[in-house]
Formats: sequence, structure tokens, C-alpha cells
Amino acid sequence: MIVQGWAWGVFYLAIFVGFHHVQVVAQDNWCATEGVLEGRLPQIDYTDSDTTGTSLTVQQKTDLEVLFSSNGPVVTVWSQYLDNTQLCTPSEIANTYSLCQDRAAAFEALETHENKVKADISIIQNMINTLVAPGDTTLRTKLEVTLALLQDILALIERQEPHFLTGFDCVSDEQCTEGRRNICAGCTCVECETNADCSAKDLQKPFCKPSSGMQVCGDPHIKQSIRGANQKLCYDIVGAAGKLYEFLDDNGMEIIAKFISGGNSSDTSLVDYVSDIYIKMEHVQIHFESRLISVHEVGKPVEKFRWATGRITTSIGWIDVSKKQVKVYLMDGATTVHVIRKGLSRKVPFLNFGVVEQHGLSYKATGIMGSLGNEAEFVSEEGKQMLSWSGHRFPVGGGENICLKVDPFYEDKFNKLLERFQIDDIKIDEEVDDVNSTY
Repeated sequence: MIVQGWAWGVFYLAIFVGFHHVQVVAQDNWCATEGVLEGRLPQIDYTDSDTTGTSLTVQQKTDLEVLFSSNGPVVTVWSQYLDNTQLCTPSEIANTYSLCQDRAAAFEALETHENKVKADISIIQNMINTLVAPGDTTLRTKLEVTLALLQDILALIERQEPHFLTGFDCVSDEQCTEGRRNICAGCTCVECETNADCSAKDLQKPFCKPSSGMQVCGDPHIKQSIRGANQKLCYDIVGAAGKLYEFLDDNGMEIIAKFISGGNSSDTSLVDYVSDIYIKMEHVQIHFESRLISVHEVGKPVEKFRWATGRITTSIGWIDVSKKQVKVYLMDGATTVHVIRKGLSRKVPFLNFGVVEQHGLSYKATGIMGSLGNEAEFVSEEGKQMLSWSGHRFPVGGGENICLKVDPFYEDKFNKLLERFQIDDIKIDEEVDDVNSTY
């Protein structure tokens, strides 16, 4: 019996009739093929009269007489499986198992039968390999007929399996073979489903987070102290392509990011790729692009640096630079901005960045971090930990030694509140052509 319709395409079935194989062409409805296979099941009927005087071991004789008798478990399982009263076509699979969880459950049942028939095949094949004496010919021939039947059942199952993927990336981890995305979650191949998956792969990237519709291991963009809890709040920012967002404005320090625009992206599409990062404090402006780092202090020529190993010193802090990342230490390290140069998104280079502030922000702080730092707090509601911010409450979770994060189900709602920090333009100090130093 194929539970509720495992699908079948056209295939060629080899049937033992005496000592001859006959090709039977099954059409798209494979219930008829199941009927043919079910009609061959009476061939599995072994008793002690078959094994007496043969070269089989005592255990093999017992297995054959018990497992493969006419009313034994092997015949019972495959009689139920080959019952042709269920769904028969690929389209019926798609209609019956339209939900991911239903499709996955049905596929898991199919895999159970696949493992069962492979085990039966292995038992019979080992018995055939044992029967080498002249007096074993009769039993050997009968076992070969049984082996052919079991192999044909396996072929049927293997032809049914691909139809379960119609409309989905995967229904089990086995279909996820693309690099690190080897976990099937919600019928999509992802890198992780929980933080534990990330910790097992890369201790430097302990958080499981969505990226471009996929779950990947990575660090949140912002870690920030929030009133009401010892842990920090960790959260990502996604923004409209081509738009600027004010992350922080506190005591004259501004951090502004521009989200990438390019390729097929539109002004209304939300993305988490950043093309430019601006840090402004006092009379210094630092501008990060994928190719250059520019430092402009009022009254001095603009200094432009390549992404290469070294240290850039400014009057507001210092910048440790390598080919792939930089760390900006502001106010003697009280605030750290970590910028990572990545590859291409829609054929456009992009940056990733994170912000860590060691102490609480001032009560005048604005921007995304300032608003959360001054207005948000963790509260307990009916035994659940919640983030209260801007008139809304979001469930959060996390362990004692890791950040608290907004429940993924509420991330879209959380991100919509961040849209109010979009700014129209950034006042960039006029740059001059003189360049003092280049790594």
C-alpha cells in the first residue's frame, strides 16, 4: 500500500515468469503496477521443506521459514504497501500533500518502506551467496525469483520519491547537498534551524538568522543593552534598497548606513546588504565603501586607504584594517563598529557591519540604537519574556550566555517599526582631491 498516493511516472518493470523477464510498461497511473507486483507476492512462501538439506546456516533457515513464510511479516508488509486503493498519480500527490509538513511525513513513511525492502533484499542476497552446493539449485532458483520481486518493489519506490519534491526544495535533509545548506526546514534547504546548528558548524557564528529568504549562521548586526535584562538584545536591520538609515546619533556621533541598490532590486524591496557606511563624530567623517576607506577631518585633505593590513589613527579613535574587515574603536573603545567586506549581491559589492556599545547610551540618543536604548525594556508577561518598545510588545528568547532575540514570527513587525529611521540624505563634507596616505 502506498499511503495516500506516492507518485509514479512511466517506467519499465522486469517481471520473472519462470526463467524469463517480460517488459511491462506502466503508465502514469502506477496503481496498476502495484497490482501486478501484489500478484507476485504468493511466490514468497518458504517452509522447512525448502531449507532441509541445503547449505543455509541454522539462522538463515530460521529467518527464511519465519520471515518469508506465506503469512510472515515480509508478505504482510508488502501486501499492505502494494494495496492499490490509494492515490496513484503525481498530480494527486501535489493536491493531497499541499502542506510541507504533510508532504514530509508521507515521504518519511516512504523512506521507511525503502529501508525495509533494502533490508529484505540484503537477507535474500546473502542466502543466495551461501547456496553454492549442487543440492542448493532448487532453493537458489526460488530465492532469485523472490529477489527479483523485491528489487522491482525498490525500483517502484525510487521512482516515486522525486515526485515528493514537486513545489518544494526538499522534504528531508537528504535532498540538501548545497554546501553548508544541508538542513531541510519548512521544505527549504537552509544552513541552520536553531542556534545549536550554527554552534556545531562554526563557533564564530553562533546565531541562526534569515538572510535573503534563507536561514544562515551569522552574527546579528547590532548587540545592545536594554533595560530589564542582563543579556544584550541582538537584532538585524533590513532596509529599503538605496535608502539611508540612521543607526545612532549620540553625543555628536552618528552612524549611518546605505542599503544596496542594484540589479533587479526596487526601492520597496527590503534587503540586508549595505553598500556604504558613514561614521561622523565631531569634525571627523569616516566613509566605508567596498574598495576604499576615506577619512576626512575638517581642515585637512581627505585620506583614502585601501583594504589592507594596517592601522588608521584619527582624532576620535583608531581603525584596525585587514583585507576583509576593519574594526573601528571610538571613544577609547566604548563603542566598536565592525565592518566586513563581502562579495557581490546582484553584481554589486556589499558590506556587513555590527555595532557593540559597552555602556548605556545617553538619554538624548536617537536613531535605531538610541530609540531602543532609551525607550525599550524587557518585561515579563504571563511568564514570557517580552521586549516592550514604541507601543508594541515582542516575544524574545535566548539563553543565559547569549543574546536575546525577537521571536522570528514577529521579526517583520519589528522591522516595520525601524522604517521610521530612514533619512532622505546625509550631509557629506566636501572632499578634496589631495590624498595624504594610501595603504
